[in-house]
Amino acid sequence: MFFPQRICSIPNGAKVLEIGPGSTPFAGATHYLELSMATEEERVRQRGDVVAAPEFRGKPVSFYDGGRFPFADDAFGYVIASHVIEHVPSPELFMQEIFRVGSGRGYLEFPQMTYEYMFDFDVHRHVVGYEPRTRLLSYIPKADLPFKAFEPVTARLRPMLENNWMDVIKLNPDYFFQGFEFDAPFEVRRASSVDALMSPGEKLSRRSRWAGAISQILTRLI
Repeated sequence: MFFPQRICSIPNGAKVLEIGPGSTPFAGATHYLELSMATEEERVRQRGDVVAAPEFRGKPVSFYDGGRFPFADDAFGYVIASHVIEHVPSPELFMQEIFRVGSGRGYLEFPQMTYEYMFDFDVHRHVVGYEPRTRLLSYIPKADLPFKAFEPVTARLRPMLENNWMDVIKLNPDYFFQGFEFDAPFEVRRASSVDALMSPGEKLSRRSRWAGAISQILTRLI
């Protein structure tokens, strides 16, 4: 999660569900929901190759098959899903379930097109974007986009991310990710153009020498 400070509207005393907490569960959650997986290898792969198991500190953990959540309507007052929606088979069903069990309130975070274009992790099924003015969440399955044509580029960039590029991501989170709170259900729609997924973002910060390195590399690629 890159914008934890944006989680600021949890109702007092509310039960808080975090879906897919990965390796770093949100401390303010009261319950967690994980996807049932066949092997430990797949669990590690889905949480970004982090081997260490998450620490839930004795809080309840439920498991599901990727479809409907195993909870009653309005079972929670707030639902957090950080870097999960890009993994799921159906973003529409996923958000319907979040709205159903979470009283329509929560926090959503996911990679932007810029991040997916540069690094293209195969566990991500979709590219996602949110337009706050129209309250529309759009997505395109990555299988419908020409990511494979750029595999030689992303294969070269991915090790750079693993070897100290993370400071560039942390310095420029708005350039690579979107994260927002919501207090009511919103529309989810499959898009026909990547234009619907693009956020204005921010200019890359030059507080780090790595930001300059990104600019130089991208210029050479173009």
